[in-house]
Amino acid sequence: MSLATVATFPNTMLAHIAKGQLNNYGIEAVILHEHFHSTYSFALGEIPVMVPEEQLEQAQQILAENFEEDS
Repeated sequence: MSLATVATFPNTMLAHIAKGQLNNYGIEAVILHEHFHSTYSFALGEIPVMVPEEQLEQAQQILAENFEEDS
C-alpha cells in the first residue's frame, strides 16, 4: 500500500485532530515521523498526515468539509 500526503500541519495537535477526523470516516491516516516532530518540530517543519493513495481524494474532501484549523 502506497501512502500519500493529504495535508500538512504546523503542530502535532492539529495533525492529530485531522487524523481523528479521517479515522472517523474509515480512512486509516498516519502522522509521518510523529515522535520526531514533538521533539524536533522547529527543525522538521510541517507535519504530514498520510493516507492510502487510493483514498487521497476522499480524504482531501473530508478535511475540506470538516476540518478548520482556526476553530
